[in-house]
Order: sequence, then structure tokens, then C-alpha cells
Amino acid sequence: MDNFIVKTDNGAVYITNETAGFIIRVEKNRLLSPGDKGAIIIATLYREASGFEQVCDYIFEAVNPAVAVDASLLQQAVKYFFTCYLNTTYYVKTIPVCSSLYTGAIFADHAAVVCQSV
Repeated sequence: MDNFIVKTDNGAVYITNETAGFIIRVEKNRLLSPGDKGAIIIATLYREASGFEQVCDYIFEAVNPAVAVDASLLQQAVKYFFTCYLNTTYYVKTIPVCSSLYTGAIFADHAAVVCQSV
């Protein structure tokens, strides 16, 4: 996870990986449209203390589609964002494979994160 860098540009947040050459845009509570394509992961945070009430969604979208993003690298980028960048109580211990093959949910110390592919 040492190769990931979180950058902000005009209020937008991006995760980059110089080695793999990809850029992922991170947006909170963005609505998806039918025209959205490419590698997109939705991570939904739930607060365990309030009966798993939904807190918010984060959309992770690869913005340079010319570069094929390996699913495991995308998963590592999501893990990096939650564990190393966000200063919240949502500490994610592990992120499962967030691809079309993933159908489950994981639990963190104070929240559940459901990842799905679009």
C-alpha cells in the first residue's frame, strides 16, 4: 500500500498509484447514472451502534479507462483510503475483493462496509 497517494484538486479527491499508472476519483454520496462505465466500487458505511443505520456512500471510480485496473489494486486503494486517509472511526480492517465476483459484506470496528461493483 506504499505506492498509493491521495491528492485533492479543486475539492475533488483522487487516489493515484504511480507504479500501476491509475487514477481513482473518490466521491461521497454521488448518485450514479445509467451512463457510468468503467471500474466503479460503491462502499457503503453503516454505523453499528445505531442498528447498522446507513451513514454514507463513497464511490471509487477509475478515471483513466485506457489503463486496465486490476481488481486487487482497486481493492487495495479502497482499503488505503479508509485506513490511511480518512480520519474517522470507520477503521476498515480488511477489504474483500470488490469486483463482480464479490457478493458479501465486511465489518469494521464501528461500521460495516458493503462493497459492490457496478
